[in-house]
Amino acid sequence: MRKFRLRTKFLISLLAISASLTAATLFIVSYTIEKRIRGDIRVDLQNSVNNYRRFERQRRDALARSAQLLASLPNIRALMTTHDNATIQDGSAEVWRMSGADLLLMADRSGNVAALRTKTPGLSQPNAQALLRHSLDSGEDRGWWYGGGHLYETWL
Repeated sequence: MRKFRLRTKFLISLLAISASLTAATLFIVSYTIEKRIRGDIRVDLQNSVNNYRRFERQRRDALARSAQLLASLPNIRALMTTHDNATIQDGSAEVWRMSGADLLLMADRSGNVAALRTKTPGLSQPNAQALLRHSLDSGEDRGWWYGGGHLYETWL
């Protein structure tokens, strides 16, 4: 076994202490930074969730107002008073174009479908009648309808 001089032992011990302090400092700094980043991500995520909820509430309110405004238009009221499904179906084309909706269903007060317009084919009038009846029976003013292979968010 070889003997080291005192100066070499002292240098090795200083290097070991310096390396240990550096490693401990790096560990503490990385832990602190990671903890702070996780906290920032948590706060940002919570803010994103709150913004999304606010946006969804505003969207839902805007769509409900749009449905109410559309239903109260004078030309729609006049169209519905004819009680003639062929006339209502023909007149619904302009209303549907104006609404920009994927689905427009016009029904009388008793819930009988008078006109149906969709951007994609597949939803039949009997199917729409059944979906409307279910929504009216459950008292929903908004909901989701699945028909003809498509999912529709509806506002009554």
